[in-house]
Amino acid sequence: MFYHLIVRDIVEILFYSSCIFTLCQWLKTDKTKNILIYFFAYCFLALSAWIIELPTLAPFLFTYAPVALLLFIILHEKTLQRNLVTLCSITPARTEHQDWLDILLSSSLATINANKALTIIIEHKDALEHFIHAPFNINADMVKNVLDIFFTSSLYDENKMVWIHTNGKIKGINVDWVNNNDTSTDALFYTTQSDAIILSAHPISRTFSLMMNGKEIKNLSAHQVHTIIKKQLSSLASSLHKGVYREHNKAEKTISH
Repeated sequence: MFYHLIVRDIVEILFYSSCIFTLCQWLKTDKTKNILIYFFAYCFLALSAWIIELPTLAPFLFTYAPVALLLFIILHEKTLQRNLVTLCSITPARTEHQDWLDILLSSSLATINANKALTIIIEHKDALEHFIHAPFNINADMVKNVLDIFFTSSLYDENKMVWIHTNGKIKGINVDWVNNNDTSTDALFYTTQSDAIILSAHPISRTFSLMMNGKEIKNLSAHQVHTIIKKQLSSLASSLHKGVYREHNKAEKTISH
């Protein structure tokens, strides 16, 4: 009988210890806020109040512990990503490079002619900072000479990705998805949750592929890529305009009534 009690205690201790350890590991992954320290502080305060036998503080802290835990989960950066909260990309007030796509495709063709693979993340209105890990930020104008320098540099890793913006800015090279389990699966997933476009250049077949809206289109020429991306960006702009127009009409009808 005593043996069974010890086994049960060990099982319970292992279960709760594993849960607490997993929670701490998860809280530690948040790089923007040090939530783990606040979690330890709350636990220390609750245990101290229980040991000292404070009559009001201890019951209060233990009663509202689930609420505190829920706040930690809500504030966690990873939870925001999994809840698919899409942030808006801040675009500076400046003239956009209208020929950024021509420059990009020209440099991409030169890169695959040099037998190098290429994967490019094209950010539009939805911010990708929380989905992408970049070793450093560049924020340089997209000029052909600059792109060629990046692509021919020994620092460029063709197994990773290049991050650009449709306003004609190069935001980073050698970037990865934050949850880097399966690159193709991650790319398809994030294109369903944002307006990002993933462009891949294949040196063996000398063709391109596009990922957008959770779908992949393969074996494309540079001309086809140019046409599809322009069409996609135009459709996004028109849908945004229609959304604003409908909201404006609804507001006018409400005021008129």
